[in-house]
Amino acid sequence: MASKAIELQAKNYLSDLNNTAFEYGFNPVEHWEFSLANEKEKSAIEQKYYPAVFTEIQAEHLFDFYSLMLVKYGNSKSDIGWKMDNQNLNKTRLFICAFNPERMQ
Repeated sequence: MASKAIELQAKNYLSDLNNTAFEYGFNPVEHWEFSLANEKEKSAIEQKYYPAVFTEIQAEHLFDFYSLMLVKYGNSKSDIGWKMDNQNLNKTRLFICAFNPERMQ
């Protein structure tokens, strides 16, 4: 079970996503895609897509955070599950990144 702090972080992140979508006038067919990124990948996403919404997450809390996100965005495209299984995540700062692939800078 996720800790209260992780639940709060996920709730705040989902709220940020909803507010950003509203602020930038997303239409009903637009969607968020999610990626797990290190600092370099985060910077590349920031330069390529706008808007993009990020939150830093510790590796040991990633599974719980991702599980909470799936409740709302389970149908969204994501590489997070694959990256959790195939990378050594404890050595770098990690970010959950949301972006709309149709809104490039």
